[in-house]
Amino acid sequence: MLREHRDPLQHHDAHRLDDGHILYAALEPLLGEQAAAVRGGVPGSKAAGGTVWATRSARSGRTANSCGPGVPRTT
Repeated sequence: MLREHRDPLQHHDAHRLDDGHILYAALEPLLGEQAAAVRGGVPGSKAAGGTVWATRSARSGRTANSCGPGVPRTT
């Protein structure tokens, strides 16, 4: 079986689930209050506009054109 799922923010980690879905890591931009709430980091190292990039878990659908809702992010 061949299928394709595209997510421009997908990270390289992925795992095929028993139900045929794919669980994978993706990036998610945090802005404003969400970005300000992230503790730690290196001062002055934020992306343009104060964006902080967080990792979230996502789940693809079982068919090439189906994409299930994302799993709650793991930030």
